[in-house]
Formats: sequence, structure tokens, C-alpha cells
Amino acid sequence: MNRFKKWIFFVALVVLIPYLLVACSSRDKTSMEDQGGKVTIYRDNFGVPHIYADSESALFFGWGYAIAQDRLYQLEYMRRVAAGTFAEVFGPDLLAFDKDRRTALKSDDWYEKSFQALSQRKQRNYKAYAAGVNYYIAEAKK
Repeated sequence: MNRFKKWIFFVALVVLIPYLLVACSSRDKTSMEDQGGKVTIYRDNFGVPHIYADSESALFFGWGYAIAQDRLYQLEYMRRVAAGTFAEVFGPDLLAFDKDRRTALKSDDWYEKSFQALSQRKQRNYKAYAAGVNYYIAEAKK
């Protein structure tokens, strides 16, 4: 009888428990198409995105989309910090912080020249990333 219990335990451990874990998992799958190709985002049981794409550009698009899904609030927060518009949302106590940020900012022309100095590949990937973020924002607004 002791041998039978060990066999049942082995079957439960090796076959049933992994089967139940996979069957009960709530994997999320998002597929979309960008100008760069098809991208599919799988989320595992912990919510971690795994991005599969036809091209490098599509990969960056999916990365932007996944980041926006998970951390849109953080992207907006950092955008406001960088632009010196933090006090608009968080109150006049932060006006001195915004003034400091605005004095540290470069001109739009400087940022444009810096972007143009990048390789075509990097420019394409940055644009695809931003397109992925914007695509998620447009979906979220619907």
C-alpha cells in the first residue's frame, strides 16, 4: 500500500499539478499590426509582457505599447517633470520646481537636431516606440 501512495503522489506532482497550473493560468495575448510588421504580446501568469515581432520596428512598437499599458501614469509623470509642467497637476507649491526645470530645458530646435543626428535605424525605433505608446493611449480613450 505504501508503494501505491508514492505512485499517486508522483502522478499528482508530475502530471496533475502542472496541468492545473497551465489550465488555470490567465495568459493575456494582444496582437496588432504596425507599418513595421506584426507584433504579439503575451503576458505570463505574473503579468510580464513577452513581445514577439516580425521586425525590429514592430518590436519597439510592441515595447512602447506594453510600457504604456503598465506605466502610462509614470510616462505622464516624467513627461511633466521634464517639461516643467508639474505644478499644473500637483499644485502651486511645485511652481519653483517647474521654473527650475524650464531653465534647464534646451530649445525644441536643439532636441530636433539631436534626434536628426541619430542613425536612421535609431530614429525609426524611437518613432515606433512612441507610436506604440500613442496607439495604446488611443485604445484606452475608446
